[in-house]
Amino acid sequence: NQRYYREFLGEVQYRSEHDGEPKNPLYAGYSFEGMVQVKDAYRRNRDLSILGFVAVYAVNMIDAYIDAKFFRYDISNDLSLKIEPSFQKPNAYASQVYLLKINLAL
Repeated sequence: NQRYYREFLGEVQYRSEHDGEPKNPLYAGYSFEGMVQVKDAYRRNRDLSILGFVAVYAVNMIDAYIDAKFFRYDISNDLSLKIEPSFQKPNAYASQVYLLKINLAL
């Protein structure tokens, strides 16, 4: 993306300095406005590629950090989970509310 962006940027700059004359004969059929649009599209794609790479790298760093924190985490048999129904009456005018209590003992 960077290579094509620089190529089209050079073509656009050359055309703006030389009254629309194309620098590269391959691009003689393209208008100046079309060249500017293509240049902007390649710049946008380059920027999105960089942002995507940074995002993937950041997610990888976060994953490595979390993995390092849990590397020596001990999961013993002392863990217990207790689920039981419960009832609660918020105030004198409200009806009873049915709840599901979940207790996790570490």
